[in-house]
Amino acid sequence: MDAVEMTPKFADIIRAEAERESLCVRVIQSDVFTAVEGVREEYQLMVLAQVVSDFRTTQELRGVFELAADCLAPGGQLLFNTFLARPGYTPDNTARELGQQCNTMIFTRDELTSAAGLLPLALVGDDSVYEYEQAHLPDGAWPPTSWYAGWVSGLDVFDVERETCPIEMRWLVYQKAGTG
Repeated sequence: MDAVEMTPKFADIIRAEAERESLCVRVIQSDVFTAVEGVREEYQLMVLAQVVSDFRTTQELRGVFELAADCLAPGGQLLFNTFLARPGYTPDNTARELGQQCNTMIFTRDELTSAAGLLPLALVGDDSVYEYEQAHLPDGAWPPTSWYAGWVSGLDVFDVERETCPIEMRWLVYQKAGTG
């Protein structure tokens, strides 16, 4: 298993935890796009948690899809979370800029589809982060921090009730064409 982390402190924490748990993890302190140069069709699973929310452009999102298309084995999956606009809502520049300041980059479904366009990747999973993690974390583990539930619900950008927020963070799973 490879773990890519840009921040030295977090890379050290991953190394220490992997060693403590006797896990075979290679920790690569680098940008993910640089770390996997030369890797082709090797991975069965790529996970990007809380990465896409820091992006600034759809070109960066396209870069993730291109990376997955290059690095995933046939049948492999890309799992990431991102903030998506709910149906009927199109974010304006002000909402996008505020979102960027709150580590809440907002994409639309059309932007997501366009970013993955013409690549051998198909969307096979799409779940609300709030609902999924609330249902699947162990008793007492939800929410993992005092701010997490509001953040994944888009409430750092919109001062509304969770149910009426025009954006939310979603877990998305894309699968590379082929069976391996």
